[in-house]
Amino acid sequence: MPGFSRHFLALPPALAGGLQAKHLPSRLQPGFSCHVKRRSPAKAGSRASPNHNHRLKPVAKRNCRLKPGMGRNIASAVKCWQSVFMEMRFSLLMIAFLVISANGSPGASYPSDLGSSLQQTRDTVAKSLRTTYRPPSRARWEAVVASLKAGERKEKVIEQLRAFNPTYELGDGNDRDFDELYRLDDLWVIRLSFHTPANKPDTLSGCELLESMRDVWVEPPPNFTGTWVIYYVNGERSSETHYRDGRRDGEEIGYSPFGRVSRRGYYKKGDQVGTWTWYDKDGSICRTENRDKPSR
Repeated sequence: MPGFSRHFLALPPALAGGLQAKHLPSRLQPGFSCHVKRRSPAKAGSRASPNHNHRLKPVAKRNCRLKPGMGRNIASAVKCWQSVFMEMRFSLLMIAFLVISANGSPGASYPSDLGSSLQQTRDTVAKSLRTTYRPPSRARWEAVVASLKAGERKEKVIEQLRAFNPTYELGDGNDRDFDELYRLDDLWVIRLSFHTPANKPDTLSGCELLESMRDVWVEPPPNFTGTWVIYYVNGERSSETHYRDGRRDGEEIGYSPFGRVSRRGYYKKGDQVGTWTWYDKDGSICRTENRDKPSR
């Protein structure tokens, strides 16, 4: 046909990405040339005639072969970028986790160093928590409390709570009526009240959501002498106790999660002695108890 020239393209033995020569048609096997036709512009003033064969001089072959190892280099570059992408994803996930933790996500737990056996380590962590701690939200647990209906059997109630991985903390009552406390997270506790009808299984009579900050108890070392301080998860002191040779001996002060004194008393060789005092939120005395053993 008029106005066409031929260029030649030779294919490499194997293409990048795993394509092998044996997968190619026979006319594209190594050693064969592929004709690629490209139209050339007609000269000004000439007329193209379907019966006139315009032939131009052959153009030299262009060497379009890939350099040895180029396919492997491309594959390595792709793997490198995939690795970078995965690292970026991991970094973004870590940032998201830290942001959620900093904003007090439900069920957020305290740093493990708050349970360290070293007093100095606990003091340092607590100081940081006093400015960074964010309490878990109450709203999540209000929906859970609302879903528990009076009259339901105890087994069904506990099964509903099991999805939130609660921790049993305390039980109190008698054979007919009793309460059980379950910790939901670092701040919120649910109190379940049960009634036991005659010859019938325990049934739920009421439930209540209570605010109760978790403290982290750490046992002092054997034969410890000095002041032992433990903390709430928000970094405030929970108690300060004096020890001598591994036993409580001296004053003990308890604190509320907001830093106020909640109780005060004394130990002597591990036993409570004297008058112990408990305080209300406003600092007034709510009750006292004498812990001296009666003389024989």
